[in-house]
Amino acid sequence: MAYIVQLSPPQPLSSGQTLSQIINVSQPVGVPGFGGVNLYDDVAAVQGLIQIAVSGGTGLAQPFPTVTGSFDTMTGYYIFDQQVSDRQSFPNSIVDGIVSPASESGGICYTTGGVWTIVGLNVAAANANYAEWQALVQNYAQNAPET
Repeated sequence: MAYIVQLSPPQPLSSGQTLSQIINVSQPVGVPGFGGVNLYDDVAAVQGLIQIAVSGGTGLAQPFPTVTGSFDTMTGYYIFDQQVSDRQSFPNSIVDGIVSPASESGGICYTTGGVWTIVGLNVAAANANYAEWQALVQNYAQNAPET
């Protein structure tokens, strides 16, 4: 189940806003057989972030996935697209088509120069339409689900 993680420190956005929290996934989202667990709520969160990012004019190609909670090729395309985009600023970011859960510590990187894809998706959505991103955030709890 997707949930909210507080970022420490908060991250400035190009829109002038500050990102102090993100929607995080509880299990990896991506190609089944290559690490994607694809829980309904996690996939729906990723698809929601993609929809906001793409419809907000971030330069990503359209069409974009509908929020179904089921992993599909369009969702996979945008995961790869986000990872390639992230690699431009964070050269050690992995491009593998998997959105892994970000660390509970609230940092944006898993290694020096390697940003979590879920953080990149939140940044893209918040930069594209901060109000829509905030509305999506309201759908998720503040605490990590119990495993």
